[in-house]
Amino acid sequence: MKRLEVVGAPSVPAITRFKQTFPVAPKRELFMGPDGWTTDRFGTRRFAYVFEGPSIRTLLEPWFGYGRVEVMEDGLVRRALVRCTPVEVPNESTTPDILRALGEWDASRAAEREARRRGAPVKAEQFPLLVLDANAAGVGTFKSTGLSIQVPRQHLAACLRAKEGR
Repeated sequence: MKRLEVVGAPSVPAITRFKQTFPVAPKRELFMGPDGWTTDRFGTRRFAYVFEGPSIRTLLEPWFGYGRVEVMEDGLVRRALVRCTPVEVPNESTTPDILRALGEWDASRAAEREARRRGAPVKAEQFPLLVLDANAAGVGTFKSTGLSIQVPRQHLAACLRAKEGR
């Protein structure tokens, strides 16, 4: 079976596979198209998922980092890295507020990439770890606990127990 490494933005199926491992469902999906962040899925290059609720950052923290995800596309297994990074906005933010915050976050990342290319010192990546590994058959593990990606809530519970020192 032939495998291809994806360079650049991961495919929509790879992002969807990663999203399926979240312990809670997002309230909204936003998309990065050719003209910036939008609620329209046309021309999607990246996704932003909006979560709401008490302690939501704590619940999602074990997913911050990279997922190595394989998906079948055009008869080939394609492997991609999917990055999950938090962009925080106030609870009462409207969709335009969130789209603006995503645009500002993108601009800061672009400035950082350009500085890195010029050889300027930049801060270390906040979430550099590989958090999960999933093959094309949908079988995989969470790296920190060794649990199957099929049981995200058990993974979350183990991470919370470890954080509390139990």
